Amino acid sequence: MTVLVGARNEELGQKAALALREGGVHARLLHIDVTDDASVQRAADRVDAEYGRLDVLVNNAGIVGDVEGARDGPSGRFWGDGAPAAAAALPW
Repeated sequence: MTVLVGARNEELGQKAALALREGGVHARLLHIDVTDDASVQRAADRVDAEYGRLDVLVNNAGIVGDVEGARDGPSGRFWGDGAPAAAAALPW
């Protein structure tokens, strides 16, 4: 299994992927900013072109705090839930 480390900060994403590889995981960086629709589409296109599909998507992206458009959630106010990124990864 290949783990794609999605990160908007390429330097930090590369460091995370390297740490996983050092632990024996086949990991690569996937540059993505879930707040930017074009970035999400580029990431989805890359996954499709290089892998043909996405088997697992784990989303931990979010912004905590008082943000316009935020909604209440179990751990306070947050912005979004990664749905655009998940939708871009779906096969239809």
